[in-house]
Amino acid sequence: MFEIKIKPKQIYLDVTKPKANCLLVRIEDFIPNERAQFSVQFRNNKYGTLDQVFLNLEEQEYQNWVDDDYLINWIVDRLGVEKE
Repeated sequence: MFEIKIKPKQIYLDVTKPKANCLLVRIEDFIPNERAQFSVQFRNNKYGTLDQVFLNLEEQEYQNWVDDDYLINWIVDRLGVEKE
């Protein structure tokens, strides 16, 4: 499990709701040389978990995964957020 600090992201339609300011990432499933599934929680330091999504890293994207930086950038890109 690891955390990615992000620029505040409004994830609710109601703009009065809290914004996510970090992502909490956990590996949920892993098949070597094939795929990995991650749960990603949108979190706010004050309010905790705001939402959760699941991402699957497969095929060529999985083959490109050689280090943590690749994984972090892949997650950030897929979710349309910016690193802090």
